Amino acid sequence: MKVKRFRKLVSVLVTLSMLLVLLVPLAAPAGAYSVNRADKIVSISDDFDGDIGVKFELREDSKWKNDFANGDVFQLILQDGVNWNSGAATIGGGVATAEIISDQIMEITFNAVTGNEDSVIVPMNIEVDGAIGDLIIEVDPLDSGVSSGTYVFARVSGDNTTARALSVKTIGDRDMGGDIRIEEAAVGSLGDASQHIKLKLPSRFKWDASKTPSDQVNFSGGFSGMTKVATKNVADGEYYAEYEDSTMNIYFDPESGRNTRGIITVNTPIKADRDARYGEIEVSISGSVADDHDVVIANYADFGIDVTIDSVKDINAGKFNQELKTINIEENVPGTLIKDRDITLIFPDWVKITNAKVRSGSTYASLDTFDGTDNEIDLTIIKSTSGTTTKAKIKLDLEISVEGNRTGDIEMTIEGKRAGMAEDIDLVVGNAVALVTAEADANKDVKIGVQSQEIGDITISELVKEAISDKPNGKIDGDVVLTLPEGVSFSAKPKVEVTEGNLDIKSDNVGLSKDDSVLTIPIKSDSSKASTITVSNVKLTVDRTVPTGDLILKVGGGAIIENQKANRGWLDGAEAKGSETVVDEGEFDTGTAVKVKIANIVTPAPGEVSGTSVFTIGSTTYNVNGVEKSMDVAPYIKGDRTYIPVRFVAQAAGVADNNIIWNEADQSVILIKGDRVVKMIIGSNQLMINGIAVSMDTAPEIVDPGRTMLPLRAVTQALGCVVDWDPATQAASVTL
Repeated sequence: MKVKRFRKLVSVLVTLSMLLVLLVPLAAPAGAYSVNRADKIVSISDDFDGDIGVKFELREDSKWKNDFANGDVFQLILQDGVNWNSGAATIGGGVATAEIISDQIMEITFNAVTGNEDSVIVPMNIEVDGAIGDLIIEVDPLDSGVSSGTYVFARVSGDNTTARALSVKTIGDRDMGGDIRIEEAAVGSLGDASQHIKLKLPSRFKWDASKTPSDQVNFSGGFSGMTKVATKNVADGEYYAEYEDSTMNIYFDPESGRNTRGIITVNTPIKADRDARYGEIEVSISGSVADDHDVVIANYADFGIDVTIDSVKDINAGKFNQELKTINIEENVPGTLIKDRDITLIFPDWVKITNAKVRSGSTYASLDTFDGTDNEIDLTIIKSTSGTTTKAKIKLDLEISVEGNRTGDIEMTIEGKRAGMAEDIDLVVGNAVALVTAEADANKDVKIGVQSQEIGDITISELVKEAISDKPNGKIDGDVVLTLPEGVSFSAKPKVEVTEGNLDIKSDNVGLSKDDSVLTIPIKSDSSKASTITVSNVKLTVDRTVPTGDLILKVGGGAIIENQKANRGWLDGAEAKGSETVVDEGEFDTGTAVKVKIANIVTPAPGEVSGTSVFTIGSTTYNVNGVEKSMDVAPYIKGDRTYIPVRFVAQAAGVADNNIIWNEADQSVILIKGDRVVKMIIGSNQLMINGIAVSMDTAPEIVDPGRTMLPLRAVTQALGCVVDWDPATQAASVTL
């Protein structure tokens, strides 16, 4: 009891002395300096008592060889929970003597310095008495030429062992998992008596009995030199291993006197039962002395493949030569991919494959030929990994062409059931992005049947530089094309200019199509800065056949959509020959990149004249707002009623072509205008307006060559028009 009280008192005094050392500057000779170090840092147990095998050295710096002086004294102080043993006082170097003056303080006095590069070497012979973690020694120089400092010389762990998997492997029904490494937490922490370690697999897994158990165990470090024997009754320096279904038993008797931590490395041959669960395989470790641990050594996987892409990049819609990042195909288990069978890569139908290569070094597969017209390609397995531990790895590089009006995820399906895959795999390999946007003041109203109506400006903006190309494919001149819907036309050529960026257009060559519905903007040179084209002073004429609603402008052209059929194709990394009337390699029958609402189409206010059509009996020529047009069948009179072909009656009444519906089943014609639906049946004098029957004094009929003829007045009045008859000229006028 007195000894414990004395130790506690000394410990308090040592702590106080350390605080004073930190707070009060130490006196030392000017220029005094020594190099202090522990020659290594070892792990020891929490009840260690003896020489840990570490030497703590204090050596004069070569530049100051006379700093150590006879008669000078310094102290080495251990932390609380660590005590000096008497053996530590037997110091080396021959220039000083040591005395242990308390459990934690050793005092050293120089008495035989040489004037050369002297040193003091202290054997770290200690007793651990409650300390955990890093063990620290403090050098207090007092008035000597020794440098002060604190130094780690050992570490204490409360455990006997540590355990970890050196790797986690993906395995099939019978394979090697990752090796397990079991280490002493400190030198000698497993002791030197015979002991037993168990490694237990999860339910439905067993150790593979075809592998000799003792051959799977390797002893190293402080356990080097262990001898394999044929019985579990081991003696000093011997080991033995056996399997019991899911348990591996290791018996061993480590030798005493080791000064290095012992290490046991275990190979893990595993066999899965038929109903074993897929997923992680965790081994539970326990022992008579060794600590308990759980380590994951493998992933049990179904036969199949893992498909990844290095990264998902943006793919420019409407452009050729769009490279995907490398696609990686790897077996989960060797032998999954069966020789001479195919894996099919399938893209959406708005994607075409224009180039495909198997990376150099991918010796397991080859690609079938491709012609740039398809969205799928076959990968043929030419080498199997069956019977080996090698997993096939295949790397693919692809170039694709994406339809010009598409945006969003590009998802590729890997279809490989014929190759041995359990199921298809879907993988996002790119993101289709638009290269231009279009904007307009969509609040403007334009009226049906009115000419030269002014709307707001239209802007087409590049999202990146060079989005609009002067030379698609490097050869063909590029144009931006603005297309109005049927029945709408430009009243005059608008003003076109570049208002942002440095895109250059051929202003003098901007022109309209023959029917004035298409505006073409030739491009002179690409931009090096994202640019904007502004179309201003836009005036439109809307004929009477256009339905009410949104007026949508289409923006496209070969300068934006490189892969439209008007350009040449692209294949195998280069321009391919083609025709502007044919969908060539990598091309699509799509010329529109974006659509933009530019106005609202409305009907004229009550009382407004929005258009007049004049039809003359017996003439195939008719007049719309003063403009002569032709039809294929002339109007005629029957039963004192004027008959006109259905299409022209509908147009005169302001019905769009797509709102003229013929029903073969009941021989009926349906005309839709705004919220009004008119239906007539061939041979019937009943006319239906929004489902309500109205009697006529005549009926629709069909005449050669298969033309449906409608009574003009009954139909146009049902659709809200005014009909006038001029007997002198035999002409009927329909006014909206």
